[in-house]
Amino acid sequence: MSPDTLTDTLQNRSDDIRRYMEIKTVQLEEVLNERADEEMDVSDEEDYMGNKKRVRYDTSEEKASLKSYAAEVPKSDCIMHQTWMMKEREKSRRDKGKEENDSLRCQLEAYKNEVDLVRSDLKTDLDQKDKQLKMLQQTLQGMQQVTN
Repeated sequence: MSPDTLTDTLQNRSDDIRRYMEIKTVQLEEVLNERADEEMDVSDEEDYMGNKKRVRYDTSEEKASLKSYAAEVPKSDCIMHQTWMMKEREKSRRDKGKEENDSLRCQLEAYKNEVDLVRSDLKTDLDQKDKQLKMLQQTLQGMQQVTN
């Protein structure tokens, strides 16, 4: 076998594996999206996750072509790819959870700071009102003493 033929064969094999991985990725995304849709309770709080885009194949010829490439790739590659995809999805979910957690912590800290500011303002106002009340009481007592 000549080096050019070997290179072409390896390139074809690489292209086959790449196409197969694309197919499996699309299939796995569809399965995971269906599962997520079934398990997820749709609510306003959960809308932040957004919609996932799926790769669409327009013609049945493209689908048939990709299926024929997929048939040539060993199952062990498929299993490894599926495992990798599941790990990536789990990592993505974990990262989203961490981001949401950080965001909520920031919000909580902001609320605590706001409460502290309001307390401080109210305490200052209360102190001023107390001083004003004492001054008015003293003035009233002085006026009562003058009239007596």
